[in-house]
Amino acid sequence: MPGVVAISTVDDVRLLPPKLPEPPQCPDTPGWRAEYWVNADLAGPPRLCRNEEFLRHFWVYDSPAPEIPNNWFSARYTRQVDFAAGRYRFRLSSDDGVLMWLDDT
Repeated sequence: MPGVVAISTVDDVRLLPPKLPEPPQCPDTPGWRAEYWVNADLAGPPRLCRNEEFLRHFWVYDSPAPEIPNNWFSARYTRQVDFAAGRYRFRLSSDDGVLMWLDDT
């Protein structure tokens, strides 16, 4: 069963639209497409787009990259994943908020 996994983290908890906005143009990448914004709302084009093989970040007081501030930034991670039928458990954690969409739900 094909599906799209999208995870957004924000450094400030705010209400976001029920659906992700259309992703800005970034290069196609294998693995996770990581997009980082210099605001907490995923507004405007991302400051940084890159490929990430794994999503295990422990920034504490750092940031994803020098061009991203260590506070008040947001990130979106997307990847096309084909899941076999079955039950799955997803675990997410953050210090200020996280949202997860599977097939836009």
